[in-house]
Amino acid sequence: FEMDQFQAELQAAINAAQTGHVPQPGEEPFLINQEEGKPQQPPRQKPPGLEQFTHEQIVEMYKTISEGKMPEELLNMQNNFEEKYTDAEGNPIIDEEGGAVIQPTPGFVVKTKDINDQSKIFINMTHHDLVEPFEEKSIPKEEAAKIDASETGIRIPLSLGTVREDSDKRGDPVQVFDIIWNPKTVKQAQKDAGFRQAMVELAFSYITQKHGRNLDLRFTIPKMKYKGATVQYQRVKAKKNPKIKEVHMTEEEKRQLEERAMEEERRKEALREKEPKWNLFCIMDSRLNKDFASSDYLSKLVKESFDNDCTGDDNDRWSHLLDHFELKQQFDVFEEYDGLNQDEAEGLLLVVSLPMLARGHAIQCHNLRGQFIQIQVPTLYYLGLGLPIETNNVVSYYDCKIRRLFVHMTKKAVEAVQPTEPVESEEVTEPVEKVPSPQKEKPEEKIEARAEPEETDLMDDIIEIDTDEHFGRETGTKVQ
Repeated sequence: FEMDQFQAELQAAINAAQTGHVPQPGEEPFLINQEEGKPQQPPRQKPPGLEQFTHEQIVEMYKTISEGKMPEELLNMQNNFEEKYTDAEGNPIIDEEGGAVIQPTPGFVVKTKDINDQSKIFINMTHHDLVEPFEEKSIPKEEAAKIDASETGIRIPLSLGTVREDSDKRGDPVQVFDIIWNPKTVKQAQKDAGFRQAMVELAFSYITQKHGRNLDLRFTIPKMKYKGATVQYQRVKAKKNPKIKEVHMTEEEKRQLEERAMEEERRKEALREKEPKWNLFCIMDSRLNKDFASSDYLSKLVKESFDNDCTGDDNDRWSHLLDHFELKQQFDVFEEYDGLNQDEAEGLLLVVSLPMLARGHAIQCHNLRGQFIQIQVPTLYYLGLGLPIETNNVVSYYDCKIRRLFVHMTKKAVEAVQPTEPVESEEVTEPVEKVPSPQKEKPEEKIEARAEPEETDLMDDIIEIDTDEHFGRETGTKVQ
């Protein structure tokens, strides 16, 4: 490729100018090197674009590049180069072979070293829209079993350019590789450390395969977007629009394809945790708030609904409650949370329907800092809610017959959290501790009794209510 050859030849001439192994001014700088004492061979043809440059001009261009500037001669050549490979709107021109010459956008730089010779390596992670984005792809079961991996993987397209020589801050020689990714790939790597690790390891693997460099996986990310004076051009494969071709399938092939798609969808659906149906109620009455903290009171409500809201035999009644059980509301006493009635609430009651759960031993219920409630049944259900008020004293019950989880939370009392006065009274009475006063011990006992429930922010124990036992029925008859 002409541009790669031009850049390689220019870098070779620059290196020769550094080491002094170039002819003197006025002589031809592009003679093939020979061993000392042997005559030089005739000059070979210069690469395209370097015919008009002399030795002095090449040295001056190198000095300009080392200062971080673009030589005027190369800038003019770059402009001509862009006109050759881009259209009037500045978009890359795709040739007949499906390729295009592009100048990518800088992203970030990876610095590492070669394990064999300890030389420094810089890798420019650039991006351009012509490179396809990363995507998930399915892996056949046989291949997944061979490599001990899952049946889905991530495909990350890239384009690796040629190696070029450069120098670090101290002037020591280093090698630089340019890799082009899709913009989404670079953006994902900049915010996801795990994805960036996989992306860098993939780049190292490609460099090893193409250039034989054994790179150290202990890399760093310098504070720079690109290593080099100018962003190098590359020729990449551009994805052409596919030709539409009708594929004829038999009825049997269509049926098998549909069955595989449905089976895959059922498998994904089975592994997906669903959000259960739930209702959040505000309890305004203090007496009722204490009642809802009792399993006996909840059992009483279920029994009343069983006796009064259903018809038919026991099986019919339980089947009806399983689908239609609801708590009766009363204005300014017990109301469903509507975003405005939380200020008057003494407590909260969360009712969660878990129809696929016959017993409550797998339920995990967490009250996080009194501000969030998290309920999870692994592989079945997950629910996370932000609470409208700060709560404590969390109690949970699960009724196996109607398959409802009741989570009662009391509004956190702000006064109980500020023990300013009791602390001051204790400090004042310290000199007279020889005469114990029973009246001073009572407030301390009350504070400890209130503090115990506040320390339990994480609760995993769910109390199961078997309504057969609460209703006094024999356990021999079970309702599914």
